Amino acid sequence: MQNYVLDNTDIEILRILIRDCRTSYTSIGLSIGMSTNAIKTRVKRLISEGIIQRFVTLVDHTIFGYSEVCYLIFRDIKAVQQTLNRIKQLGQVILEVNCIGGVSVLGVAIRKEHEEKIQSLAAALKPALIQNRVVAHSYPIKLKLRETDFKIIKCLISDARMEISEIAKKVSASSKTVSARLKKMQESRILNFIVATNPLNLKGYIRFGMIIRLDRGRRDDYQKSIRRIQEELEASFVIVVPFINQEDVINFQLVARSIFEIDPALKKIESLNGVIRADVFIPYSGKNHQDWMLREIDYRVNTKEVVSFAPHVLTS
Repeated sequence: MQNYVLDNTDIEILRILIRDCRTSYTSIGLSIGMSTNAIKTRVKRLISEGIIQRFVTLVDHTIFGYSEVCYLIFRDIKAVQQTLNRIKQLGQVILEVNCIGGVSVLGVAIRKEHEEKIQSLAAALKPALIQNRVVAHSYPIKLKLRETDFKIIKCLISDARMEISEIAKKVSASSKTVSARLKKMQESRILNFIVATNPLNLKGYIRFGMIIRLDRGRRDDYQKSIRRIQEELEASFVIVVPFINQEDVINFQLVARSIFEIDPALKKIESLNGVIRADVFIPYSGKNHQDWMLREIDYRVNTKEVVSFAPHVLTS
């Protein structure tokens, strides 16, 4: 494997792309004072060196009727596939991460009416040893999705950086319509665009995740807690991105210069008012499960079904 070492410019580019991987090379160049061609060359190098694995479209599972996510942090799995099959009987696996230390993290989307099934997860997963179980409640969404929206989402799952003009051709709509609907879906946090990086190739840096469980008390205190968490993390690490934010859980993607920076920051976060618990995991491989979403999209397109929910707001 190559020994390419990231410099500060690479980190700036990754910081932008992890927040929104659809950001144009021109916009990135303007942000950090480089030409479009120079940025394009840098990104291609990051891809060829295996640092950037792929550009990913994250779709809010709430549009498919799954209002909650159960995050399972566990170890000592004897039969991974058998365990996954058991989980799929309770909900949809949306995230699967293998971490250092034999720890795994699974995100399972569950419908509200099936919430009681969460209680049976521990028994269903034996012989796995569950270290922690966090149930996150999703913000409701207020946006009436159209058939065209589902077609746009399907295009973006296949290619997160697909050009508007190409999407327009595939969904038989104007570029203006595609741009407008995409903007609405991003504003509603139905769609987020991130970069999947290979943590093994981030020479000189440590990529890790942090799941923070919050106390949903007074709204003012809750917002202050989120701002304070963001401030503490940004003071400690080189990249800080809240890539999933739900009513009572925030999932941060973070990059540190040293593994020894992580534990002190974790203790600071857990000491903040409004924080119930924080868990850190250092991945070496992972997968976003989206095949089931494609099936759901095909169903809605074929049946002309539309969906409407109440507002979904991400605070970062």
